[in-house]
Amino acid sequence: MLVITSLAVFIIHIINKAIFFFSTIKETLYSDNSNFYNWRFGKIFYTKKGSGSPVLLVHDLDNISSDLEWKEITNSLADHHTVYTLDLLGCGRSDKPEMTYTTFLYVQLLSDFIKNIIKQPTDVIVTGHASAAIIMACYSDAKLFKNLILVNPDNLSTMNQVPKYKHKILQFLLNIPIIGTFVYNVSASTTMIEDIFSKQYFVNSKKIPSKYLYGYHEAAHLGGSASKYLYSSIRCHYTNTNIIHALKEINNNISIISGEFEKDIDCTLEQYIQCNPSIEVSHIKRTKHLPQIERPKDFLALLPLYLSEEIIEE
Repeated sequence: MLVITSLAVFIIHIINKAIFFFSTIKETLYSDNSNFYNWRFGKIFYTKKGSGSPVLLVHDLDNISSDLEWKEITNSLADHHTVYTLDLLGCGRSDKPEMTYTTFLYVQLLSDFIKNIIKQPTDVIVTGHASAAIIMACYSDAKLFKNLILVNPDNLSTMNQVPKYKHKILQFLLNIPIIGTFVYNVSASTTMIEDIFSKQYFVNSKKIPSKYLYGYHEAAHLGGSASKYLYSSIRCHYTNTNIIHALKEINNNISIISGEFEKDIDCTLEQYIQCNPSIEVSHIKRTKHLPQIERPKDFLALLPLYLSEEIIEE
C-alpha cells in the first residue's frame, strides 16, 4: 500500500512539473517593454509608455491575472498620458513568494510603486478585487493619488468576509506540496480559465480571443508551484478587507465603470454610492467583468471624463 501511495504521489509530482513547463513554454506574456522594480518582498514587473499626466493600470487581483488585461487600451491611452502597468506581487511575471497575501501587502506595494517609480500624484484605473487595495492606499496617503477609476469593484458585503477557522485549514491543505499543487493546477487549467471567461468575463463566449486564454494560463503558472499561494490566500479570504470607512472619508474623485451584465452590479453600485454619494458611475453595454478587453473602444471613450489631462514635465 505504501509503495502504491508513493508511486501515485510521484506520478502527480511529474504531472505538476509537466503542467508548469508546458504552460509557460510559449512565452505569450513576452514584452519588449519590460522593467522590474526591486520591492522589499520581490521583483515587480512593470511597463512604462507614452508621455503626459501619469496613469497607473492595476489588473484584477487574481492568480490568473496580469497586465495583459490592459493590452487593448495601453497604446491609445499612451497618446495622452504616461501609462504604467504592473503585475502585482504573486501574479504574472512578478515574483511569487511563498506567503499569505493580504490587502495591506498590496497597499504597501502600490504606495511604494507610486513613490519610487512614478514619483508624482497619479490617476489609477483598477479592476475588481484589487480595487480595495487602491481605496485603502488612497485613504492612507491621499496625496499620492488623483482620480480613482474602479472597474467592476467587489461587492462590499463580499469584501467583509474574513478568514475563519475552516479557511485556515483549507489554506493549509491548498499549500501542501504536490497534492495542493495538483489542486491548484486543476483550478488554473485551460478548461477552468475558459469557463471563467465564458461565465464571468465576457458576454459573448464565442468572441474570446485565444491569446487571452493562453496568456491567463501562462500567468497562472509562471513561478511554478509558488503560484498557488496567492490562490489560497484569495480563496480563504485573506485578501478581503472592510473599505466602507475609507470610502466615506476619501476626498479624491472616484468613478466606477461597470459592465452591463456584471453579476450583482446594481447592488454593488448602490453600496458604493451610499458610502460616497459623489461617486460617478458609467455603464458599458454588452460587457461583463472585463469591458477593457471586451469593448475597448467604448472603454477608452469614457476615460477622458475622469482622467487628468495636464502635461507634467518629468
